[in-house]
Amino acid sequence: MFALLFSMNAYAVTNNLPDCSQTTVNNAISSASSGDTIVCPSGSWSWSNVDITKNVTLQGAGIGNTNITIPVAHGLESPTSYTGAFRVTGFTFIATSTFANYTDSMFRIHNGTGWRVDHNEFQSYSTGIGGSGGNVMHIRYDAGGLIDHNRFLAANQSRGGGCSHGMVLFSNSGTTSTSNNAQNYSWINFDSNDVLGSAENTIFVEDNYFYNDQDCDSHNVHAAYGRHGGIMVFRHNEIHFMNFDNHGFRSEHAGFAWEISNNEWVRDVPGIDLYLQVNIRGGTGVIYGNSVTGSTGSIGTGINLWYERATSGPGSSSVTSSVPGYGTVGANTACSSTEGHLCAEQPGAGQGNTPDPMYFWNNSNMSPFRNQTGESWMQSGRDYFNNQGAKPGYVAYPYPHPLQEGGQPPPPPPPPSDLIPAPPAIIGVN
Repeated sequence: MFALLFSMNAYAVTNNLPDCSQTTVNNAISSASSGDTIVCPSGSWSWSNVDITKNVTLQGAGIGNTNITIPVAHGLESPTSYTGAFRVTGFTFIATSTFANYTDSMFRIHNGTGWRVDHNEFQSYSTGIGGSGGNVMHIRYDAGGLIDHNRFLAANQSRGGGCSHGMVLFSNSGTTSTSNNAQNYSWINFDSNDVLGSAENTIFVEDNYFYNDQDCDSHNVHAAYGRHGGIMVFRHNEIHFMNFDNHGFRSEHAGFAWEISNNEWVRDVPGIDLYLQVNIRGGTGVIYGNSVTGSTGSIGTGINLWYERATSGPGSSSVTSSVPGYGTVGANTACSSTEGHLCAEQPGAGQGNTPDPMYFWNNSNMSPFRNQTGESWMQSGRDYFNNQGAKPGYVAYPYPHPLQEGGQPPPPPPPPSDLIPAPPAIIGVN
């Protein structure tokens, strides 16, 4: 009997919806089985509370065809209660409000692993700038998946007139706990080379298009923004006047580990200044194979290293981190008055807050490198290696990500022909 039931579950159903209203989609998810595909037709609808709670593919009719406005924060969400896979593909998502404050976003993913978000367009809305600017996606807690072949469009004059804050915020610390100090889980438990070379606790952002035509020089728009022990591989993307920013240990835990590789930054918008292309304020990783093309607009600094507790005094949060030889260190203290080198969660710190130097190599046409904190705190040959070869022992995760091949793991083989009859065609088996 078990074999029979298992084989019957191998047949996934495609449910072609009559419309893509919030009620219709939520009902379809509620009644779906794992592996089902829910197909939305062309048209325009509004979602304020669609939760993905099963391993389903939610599929639109393509960018510009199935258009979903998001009027409230987290109008689309994979909640904390669901830890599995899913796929969202073929939509245009349009924010109609500013989702800001470092936590709000159009689309939020908690704890899910093995998910894929691909071939969508996300249009940000913002009436603010910096932390008050709009956010698109936020991935939190114990999450790992793939974001590929999407178009991320920052806010412009027709969508709020302000500057977006971030397209993809990542706070996937490796733990499902939401407490502040749980967010340093990755610092304690993960080796940076191991976690970046696997898919288990890592977010992959690859083959996407990011575009901003607003002059946001006072606070650059972030294509990706790491914090709270976040782990990301950001590769093979095309970026127009946005940056990669990894937050430091000052008002929260720093982002933990990152690979930034084989991306193309394009200068093609007149009057726009990107003052920091890659801003690293904490954690460790590798930056290689990136390039800058075009000559319209400017980029001030290519790779910038900065640790605020060393140069700007105490932080503003009571979150703590354990540093060997110094014990518990608070983010609301100055590094110079407590631990000194190695500063907690500083650029060039890895598992257990022990040295794990950063490596930068084979980047072309980049603006000048800058160690904003200064060599007394982050030293070449100790904390970072710039144009001195690849990181020893580093092996990148295979590109393209395996989830690009078919979207989900292949289904089990069909049952023997003499076990059960072929399912009726009317249920939409594929």
